[in-house]
Amino acid sequence: MISTLNVIAEHWFDWQVAMLWQTAALIAIVWIVDLAIRKWVHPQVRYALWMLVLVKLLIPPTWTSPASVTSYIPGLAHRAATVMERAETEVDNTQTIMPAPLNHPGLTATPPSKGGELESSPPAKGEYPDLSRRSLKAKGEGGRGLSVTPSLSWKTNAMLTWLAGIIVLSTWLIVRLSGLRREHSAGWHGQAVLGRGETSGGTRNSHLPERFYVQLEAVAAKLGLKRLPRVVLTDKVACPAVFGVFRPVLLMPAEKFKTMTHQDTEHILLHELAHIKRGDLFVHAVWMLVQIVYWFNPLLWMI
Repeated sequence: MISTLNVIAEHWFDWQVAMLWQTAALIAIVWIVDLAIRKWVHPQVRYALWMLVLVKLLIPPTWTSPASVTSYIPGLAHRAATVMERAETEVDNTQTIMPAPLNHPGLTATPPSKGGELESSPPAKGEYPDLSRRSLKAKGEGGRGLSVTPSLSWKTNAMLTWLAGIIVLSTWLIVRLSGLRREHSAGWHGQAVLGRGETSGGTRNSHLPERFYVQLEAVAAKLGLKRLPRVVLTDKVACPAVFGVFRPVLLMPAEKFKTMTHQDTEHILLHELAHIKRGDLFVHAVWMLVQIVYWFNPLLWMI
């Protein structure tokens, strides 16, 4: 079992190292390009540019293109590792066939015997290290066989720490989102919103005026949004926001809502409903999952 974990950890480590340096290189390139063009292009272009990082995180690091700038790096690394391995092998072979010096403490040269062969005296006690100190255990009586006791490698410990981090962050996310939805459930009411001859997916809030829902339906029709989000007035947010992938919820700040003009409300609804229409909530959910998988990468938390 331990040997299997060590083998899995080896492959995991290679995968994480490759993904780490490839992602770091891409983030550096995107960041430099973003700084150069941010004053001259639309925000949609910058948004698409940073989406390349998310796409990269969803693609295995072993996928390469011959036209890639970094496509030659794995080949160079493999050749360098091969050269180093050959050099180490040659050094080991040289040390293996190296004859023992004549003044070796465990070998005393004596005159040839009658048979013409050299005889050596046995080593004295304490001249060689005690092999029992190594992690070797004899099998059976008389040491008929030796077996090495396997232990978890540092890469395996790192992999287990990575899995523990994923479990902790996933649990925290589930608890946080569940609590957020329960917290705002009190602001929902079961009366269906009728608009354009169809029942929408939203619900009316008794604390919101009728004109707000008329404006909400008008903005949704302008954007081509078929399902309206549920609307909640809350003091927990400082600005309007939407959350939820399958059942979006629009959070409106209660204090600021009292002073919003008709034009302010329209701009807010256009902005928040555009997030739902464009699929930003789904993209954000995928990003959060990827960020949990690569939680140890500080660059992902920064961007």
